[in-house]
Amino acid sequence: MEHTPLRQAAEEVVDVLRQAGHVALFAGGCVRDMLMGRSPTDIDIATDAPPDRVVLLFRRTRQVGAKFGVVLVHWHGHEMEVATFRTESDYADHRRPGKVAFTTAQEDAKRRDFTINGMFYDPLADEVIDYVGGGDDLAARRVRAIGVPDERFSEDPLRMLRAVRFAARFGFELETATLDAIRRNASQIRTISSERVRMEIEQILLDPSRASGWGLLRRTGLSLHLVEGLHWTDVEADTAARRLTALPNTVTFPLAAAALLVSHGPRTARESCLRLRFSTAEMDAVVWLLTELPRAAATETLDQAARDAYFEGQMPNTSVAPIFEYARDNRIGFSLGFAEIPPNAADKRFNTQIFVDDAGVIAFRYRKVHLPGYREHQPD
Repeated sequence: MEHTPLRQAAEEVVDVLRQAGHVALFAGGCVRDMLMGRSPTDIDIATDAPPDRVVLLFRRTRQVGAKFGVVLVHWHGHEMEVATFRTESDYADHRRPGKVAFTTAQEDAKRRDFTINGMFYDPLADEVIDYVGGGDDLAARRVRAIGVPDERFSEDPLRMLRAVRFAARFGFELETATLDAIRRNASQIRTISSERVRMEIEQILLDPSRASGWGLLRRTGLSLHLVEGLHWTDVEADTAARRLTALPNTVTFPLAAAALLVSHGPRTARESCLRLRFSTAEMDAVVWLLTELPRAAATETLDQAARDAYFEGQMPNTSVAPIFEYARDNRIGFSLGFAEIPPNAADKRFNTQIFVDDAGVIAFRYRKVHLPGYREHQPD
């Protein structure tokens, strides 16, 4: 694990707890990322120190889940979650446990979702502590639920979407028993709040592995339960897969969502966005793309001047000729799906997202880049 300022701060927090006579370890996703050679964006610490003890040991703290033994510790410019080892039971609302008891590291590992997220690391001894076989699953490139998969997914059905996200993001397979359990329990996703489902979908779609994520959502049956009343035929699902595959690595959430919903049209897209609690701006962006797609496609039969006039009518005070020229010169039209114009395009006024099909550019949106001499104009 790279010795970053975050790691240095986390090690110091561990050392403070150790000096006070407590067990303290790095826990969860940061350990997984370390073993995969990735730099974690945050480091969680697990300890046998109860929350009130953690508060006494550190000057700047904030209790965010006293019942669950979770305290945020601010240390040298970094915020870390320090959680007491615990067991959980009686998940009445498919998310929050009704009973919590403080325990040991070994028992704490058993309550976690997947083996690759259930390991600990002692930064002072440079030792991985693995009670659940997470290291073996990492080596096998496998996502496996800890314990009985049906129980883990009953406790929090959102874990099924997390399994898909991890498998797609890392290029791992879903372990057979875990996959079978997701298929049996897929409909339980409907018991989860729309906001939580939306957050997982966003993370799946924003990752460059989004097409793989979509394939896993279909394979597990989760795609049937993401939004009430929204289904994809095999042809529509394959179209969405092609669109998602053609997206560049970095995209906006509305652009990726529009690719997923391309076969459903703007009205269904709006309803789906509302149900998944998209922001107004995100929903408007998705609907704009899917509304302009068929209109812009019709301009393919027009000459360049007519096409310019059409788009200028849609977006005042602009010229789209440089965009079409860039698409032509860079053969964007041969890539099925969405593409983006980079900042070094012919006309530097535009930072453009283009919807392309085999026939060429058929819809786009852009935002004005701040340059001297140009009036600001942001259609979205």
